[in-house]
Parts: sequence; structure tokens; C-alpha cells
Amino acid sequence: MKWKAEPITHNKQARIALHFEYSKDANERVRQLTGVKWSHTLKVWHVPDNDVYRAQFKLPVRNITAQHIATEKEDIIRLTETEQQHLLRFENLLRIKKYSENTLRAYRNEFMVFLKIASGRIDIDLLTTEKLSAYLLYLIEKREYSESRLNMAVSVLKFYYEKVSHKPRLHFDLPRPRKRHTLPKVIDKQQVIKLLNAPDNTKHKTMLMCAYAAGLRVSEVAALKVIHIDSKRMTIRIEQSKGKKDRYVMLSQKLLDQLRLYFEEYKPKEYLFEGQYGAAISTRTIQEVFTAAKQKAGIKQKVGIHSLRHSFATHLHESGIDIKYIGDLLGHKDVKTTSIYTHVSKREIGKIKSPLDE
Repeated sequence: MKWKAEPITHNKQARIALHFEYSKDANERVRQLTGVKWSHTLKVWHVPDNDVYRAQFKLPVRNITAQHIATEKEDIIRLTETEQQHLLRFENLLRIKKYSENTLRAYRNEFMVFLKIASGRIDIDLLTTEKLSAYLLYLIEKREYSESRLNMAVSVLKFYYEKVSHKPRLHFDLPRPRKRHTLPKVIDKQQVIKLLNAPDNTKHKTMLMCAYAAGLRVSEVAALKVIHIDSKRMTIRIEQSKGKKDRYVMLSQKLLDQLRLYFEEYKPKEYLFEGQYGAAISTRTIQEVFTAAKQKAGIKQKVGIHSLRHSFATHLHESGIDIKYIGDLLGHKDVKTTSIYTHVSKREIGKIKSPLDE
């Protein structure tokens, strides 16, 4: 694939515009780049203007200016050749081990944070457990990392030192933060009806109905293909989702009726919901559709599109469906993961009388 990379300033930020002859494969590869964005005004994909991308697209090394410092935040510190090699080895092993693109992107970004903070100070292969623990403390105190992001930072360090640098596992026994136990946010059935009826656009309504009717993650909605809808068996096939697992979920009759209206109007070819140039629609677009529908429906809860998946599971449990079957539909490995919905379901809680009523 032939690329033409061009440094630009977009929205007061230093970026690199990527020009290439369109194909589905090329478009999909571009979408996997870390920090990539699509500009509707420029009609071009663009990535952060940093030394890693400059080296990748064979652009000259840039001079750091006051504008770079003011606009680029994490990307202002150059990586040395040694650090670029660390990053390359780290990313290559993630790819060899077939980590998902989402995990790869998140791990790569977190490893970049580590490299930039350590940049020019010391060879990271010489760091001790005590030094790494001090780094984690810095992330907590100075960068105010949440428990989940700190856990990812620990996973990234362990992956690099144990898998890439082959250090003894016990040598880097880094502490993990205690996980915060939160309950899923659920939307009431009547509000779900309002939300699903809010969009005037057939495509937007169909996407939201898919998310709720089958309990799908937003990434699963985006990845759906036409061939995944089986109206004879009344099933939807979910391929290689979280944990690289396939599964089948039920195809609601109401959803099938809506899909037929949608097919007649949009005539999708490969992906059920097509985005730019016929590729899969972006998860960000689906999230924006949900936000717009939530506002139009007058729902005040602070919830995202994932709440439709939570609501699907909770409403099934309230209707008497066994928690094990719900777990299978959601693609959970362990029923303990699914059991969280018993804590928000009105099926059990509603039976308990408050002492006030006595």
C-alpha cells in the first residue's frame, strides 16, 4: 500500500495527514493506528505528529517548538533509538500473541507513557522492583490514575519485563490496586422504549435496537456483518468478540422486522452498519447516536451505550431467565461475572419488605 504522509496543523494540534488510495483493507489498517482520527473538514485520516510516526512514515525528525509543547501533551518528549526498539519489541510480541487491536492500542499507549517518563533518565532494563513501585505511586499521586487504569499499567510492566525482557516473574512481583466494586447502571424498561423510539433515522434506531435486543457490546454492534443475521434459526452470530470467542444470541422478532425495514432502505453489502467507504461503522459514531437518543428521550441518568447491555441482562433476570443462560448470551466465561445482575434486579430485591412497611 502506497502512503503519502504530510505534517499538518489541525484544530491547533500538530498532526500527520495520511493520504492513500482507498481500499477496504487499507482503510481498516489505518483505523488500527494509535491516536488516529478522521477529519470531516479535510476528508483525511490523521495521527499525532510524533517521532514514532515520523520514523514510520519516513518523515524528517521534527524540531520541538513552543506550539508542540502547548498542544501535544504526552507526545512532546522524543524517544531515543533504544526506547523506540523497546517499543517495537513490545508491540511485535503483542501482535505475535494475537492480542486484540483494542488491547494492543491500550497497552501500547500505556507503555509509551512509561517510556516518556523514563526517557533520558535510565535504561528501563536496569530498573528494580522498588523503582517500578515508585513509578506506580507517581501515577497514583501525580496523574491520579483510577484503579482500572493502574491495573493496566501493572499489566503492561509485567508483560514487558516477563515476556519481552524475560526477567524472572517473582523479581517483578508488582502490587495491584484493589478493584472498586460498582454495580451496573440499568435503564428502566419504559425509558428503554422511549430511547429506542427517539431516533428518526432508521439506521440509528436499528443500531440501538441491536445493542439492547441481543445484549451486545458497542464493538460487537459495529462488527456485525449481514451474514451474521440468520432469520431461519432466529439467531445472530457474534464472531471473535472479547476474549476471542464466538457465540450465538437470539434474534428478536421485533428486531428482525426492524432489520427488514433497514435493509430495504440502506441495502448494506458486507457490514450490517456501514461507515466511511463501506467499512464497519466506528464505535464512536454509535456512542454519539446513543447520546443523542438519550437526550431526545429525556433520560437524565449518567449512562453510556453499555447500559443497554446491562439493561438487557437485568431485564432478562427479572423475567425469570436463569443467570447461567444470561451469562452464555453475554459471552461470560464465569457465572460469577454475570451474578452481579442479581444485585440490581427487582426480581429478588422487590420481594423484600422494608421494616418501614410493618
